[in-house]
Amino acid sequence: MEREGPAKRESEASRMRNVIELSPGQALKVEPNGRAAVIPNADLEAATAWRQGKIICREEPLGEVLDRLNRYSRVQIKIDDPALAERKISGIFEAGDTQGFVSIVQRYLPVIANPSESHVITLRLR
Repeated sequence: MEREGPAKRESEASRMRNVIELSPGQALKVEPNGRAAVIPNADLEAATAWRQGKIICREEPLGEVLDRLNRYSRVQIKIDDPALAERKISGIFEAGDTQGFVSIVQRYLPVIANPSESHVITLRLR
């Protein structure tokens, strides 16, 4: 029989301090730096839209929407201007339809799309 020593108990206690429990309707957002935040009233429709091949955004910065959209396509969309990346957009978009997304954004925002390199489209303010 294995005895539980102080190191094992401390390791278990350390793991328990890192446990985050969520209640129904909550979501967990983990930043690239590992920092986690609980979102109390999560938009469950938007969070699960990927199951239907959609991306739903509601007043989200364009840069964050592009991060999500770029996961679904070989053609990547980039923004050189931080002010444009912070511009808020809303909509329901087809995951993987990069050209459709670019077309819509050009219609509603003052941007120009330039294919800057193979498989990359760069959005710039007009």
